[in-house]
Amino acid sequence: MAEVLVSGPSVEQAEDPLLALTEVLDNGSLQAAVEARDLGESLEKAVQAIKNQEKFLTRLELLAEWMILLAAHLEPAGLKELSTSLKSLRDTVRPLENDLASQERLREIPDLFKLAEAYARPIEVRIHEAWGRYLRREFSPRDQLAGVLMRFSQHADLARRLRATAKAALALESHFPAPEAREALKQHLRERDAQLQELEKTGTDKKIIEFLLRAAEGKATLAHVNSELLEWLSEQNALDFFLLSLKSAS
Repeated sequence: MAEVLVSGPSVEQAEDPLLALTEVLDNGSLQAAVEARDLGESLEKAVQAIKNQEKFLTRLELLAEWMILLAAHLEPAGLKELSTSLKSLRDTVRPLENDLASQERLREIPDLFKLAEAYARPIEVRIHEAWGRYLRREFSPRDQLAGVLMRFSQHADLARRLRATAKAALALESHFPAPEAREALKQHLRERDAQLQELEKTGTDKKIIEFLLRAAEGKATLAHVNSELLEWLSEQNALDFFLLSLKSAS
């Protein structure tokens, strides 16, 4: 009997799993896949860290604006500490400006933000202190002046307005670092200047105002008294408002 050869569709040999894995390892596709996954995870964490720090970044922008206003009002010790903190903050965030297209750089971002926050805190404290000093320098003497002017019936209304402006301005210390506080300050400065000009128009010139301020602080002496001042006080029936005392020996 002749042998019958039956032919049919050919069946491919099943792929050897071990061989396939070997090929993946050899051509680097597995490593590429792992790196792609890690890079994606690192990028996701970096993006989330940046989103979480949105308020912090906004706060840094606000502090930069406050610095423009208050840099000249920092005390030497505070200025030195502020300079050190600013340098540290700058060094910390500098990597964020460089190439971040690597797992290592992306993984650093959350820790960089934490470190940046630590350096930003003393900066904010020092600027807040300078804000308080600035407000007190500009408005505390005017509040004291208002207290003296209350004694003069013809200046009582102006004194009340001057005091209200000073109190409102001094209250802005607790509003730091809201940008609205700077806008409110501008308004109070305009009000104060207008009120002082109004006072000067009544014949109360700057030298008299200076004397009244010194008297309010207990620092007025006979050296600050002249004929013009005595004449003004006499016209105001205010000679008895001030007491003469002997300065203690130093």
